[in-house]
Amino acid sequence: MGAPASREPENLSLTLVSAPGSCQVKESFVLMGAAAPTSAIAQASADVQQVVFSYLGDIVLKLVFATAEGMVSSVRMDDLVRMQLTPTKALALAFTNFKHAQGPVDISTMGNAVYSLRSSMQDSCAVNFLDRAYWRTQLTRSEPGVLMAMPRRGCLMFAYANDPQASQEIQRLAQRIYYAADEQGLSAYVYCFTSQGWQIHATLPAPDTAKQGMRSSNKEAKQAVAQELALRQAEDQQQECEEWAAQGQKTVIRCLLVNFLLNVIERSQQMPWWLSIAAAIVVNIFMIAGLVKLCSGLQKTQSQKLIYMVLSFVPLLGVAALVYLSMRASQMLRAAGWSVGLLGAKL
Repeated sequence: MGAPASREPENLSLTLVSAPGSCQVKESFVLMGAAAPTSAIAQASADVQQVVFSYLGDIVLKLVFATAEGMVSSVRMDDLVRMQLTPTKALALAFTNFKHAQGPVDISTMGNAVYSLRSSMQDSCAVNFLDRAYWRTQLTRSEPGVLMAMPRRGCLMFAYANDPQASQEIQRLAQRIYYAADEQGLSAYVYCFTSQGWQIHATLPAPDTAKQGMRSSNKEAKQAVAQELALRQAEDQQQECEEWAAQGQKTVIRCLLVNFLLNVIERSQQMPWWLSIAAAIVVNIFMIAGLVKLCSGLQKTQSQKLIYMVLSFVPLLGVAALVYLSMRASQMLRAAGWSVGLLGAKL
C-alpha cells in the first residue's frame, strides 16, 4: 500500500529548531540521524530517527512534510528510503519546495538600519537563512558582510556590517528578543554572511544581573517584542489597505468606462429601455462596491464614505470625486512600490 499523498516528495519542506547549548563552528550539513540521545542535537527532536541536520551555531534543520492545508509531520529515514532520496537530495528538494510555497520576500525596517524579512510564511521565515543566492545580492550593499540574527521563531533580522551603529543595534535587539522569547527562542548567535558563506559573528550575552546598569529587564525585553509585533501588525494593515485601494480603484475605473459606453449606446437608441436600466443598475452596484473598497483602502471614515457614495450619483461632480479618489490611490500605491497604469494598479 502506498504512502498517503501528504507524505510525498512534493510536500517535503524544512523547519528550523534550536539546540540550546550546542555550537557548530563550521557551516555544514551534518546528518544527526545516529546522534546519541544525550546530545543537545538529539534532544531538539523527540525521535532520533527523524531526519535532522545540524548546520551552524545552535541551528538544526528538520525535514518535514508540509501540505497546503497546514498539516506538518516529521520525515523519518524510512520515508527517504521509500522515496528513493538521499538525505542531501531530500534537503535540496525540501528547500526548493519551501521557496516555491513561500513566494517573494519583503524587507521592512525595524529602525536604526536594522531590517527584517517578511513573507507569506512568516512563522518559517528563518528558513531563508539558507538562501545563499539572496544573501549574495545583499553583499552588493556591504562588502564586509551582512549580519543576521534569528532570536525567535518568525523573526529574521539583518543589518549591514559596514555600519557600526547597525551592528551594535542588531545585537542589542536580538539579545532582548531572544531572552524574552522563552520557548519560542531560536538562536543565541549573531551570524555574518560573507563571500565565504556563513560564520558565527557573536554570541548573544545573557543579561547580567550582577552589574549595575546591566540588569535584565523583562519589561523592557517584552516591550521590544511588543514593538516588533506592533510593527508587523501595522505592516499587515497597510498591505491590506493597499490591496483594498488597488481592487477598488480598478473596479471604479472599469465601471466608469462601462457607464460611458452605455451612455453612447443609449443615445444611439440601439438598446431597449428596460435593458439600459438593468445594465445601469448592475454597473452602479459594482461602482458602489468598488467605491467602498477604495475609500477603505484610503482609510476614509464612515461619514466620508457616505458622502462619496452620494456624490457618485451627482453628474460631473460624482466623476470628479471618483477621479480624485483614484488619484489619491495611485499616489499611495506608487509610493508603496505598486505599478499603476491607466486602468489602475496591476494586481
